[in-house]
Amino acid sequence: METVNDKNYELKRYWNAVAKRAADDDDAFIELYNYFFPLVYKRIMYLTHNEEVADEVISTVFMQVHIHLDQFDEARGSFFQWILGITKNEIAMYFRRAKQRHTNVSIDEDFELMSDAEGPEELALKGERHQQLREAIEKLTAQEQKVIKMKYWLDMPNKDIATELNITPNNVAVINTRAQKKLRDLLADM
Repeated sequence: METVNDKNYELKRYWNAVAKRAADDDDAFIELYNYFFPLVYKRIMYLTHNEEVADEVISTVFMQVHIHLDQFDEARGSFFQWILGITKNEIAMYFRRAKQRHTNVSIDEDFELMSDAEGPEELALKGERHQQLREAIEKLTAQEQKVIKMKYWLDMPNKDIATELNITPNNVAVINTRAQKKLRDLLADM
């Protein structure tokens, strides 16, 4: 007779094997994403109590998972433990960044910032980088372009993007993760 522990063990082994395949197999990554997204999202909501924060953090979590999937080592724990570690780190990073954004700048610091304004060389480099980014975005699929523009230029949460594009929020996050990876690769080659 099979016990609950036997089933849990088999489930862990199954997802660990899928995680190993997912580093090179998009279908395996989508399977991981579809299974773990609701579990991780619930955990983020439990910890943050904020849907907007959860949407932003879940995106970053799965982007990190996608980037670092080849570093998953089942000898150190299950895939679920690994992804929860990434989730914990991303939540902490989110709140660190939010705290930095909300730090007040004194008037003296304002004047210092104004006097240290970018010169022509820095502005030219920034303009060149923006042009490279625009060119890289044009190389994405039409759907990836829409997701990137809605998420980062219009600052829309995944739920609203999903409604607009008639897809699921999970699908928005997968498309966003893939598009970001493609952009990083394209920009590295420029």
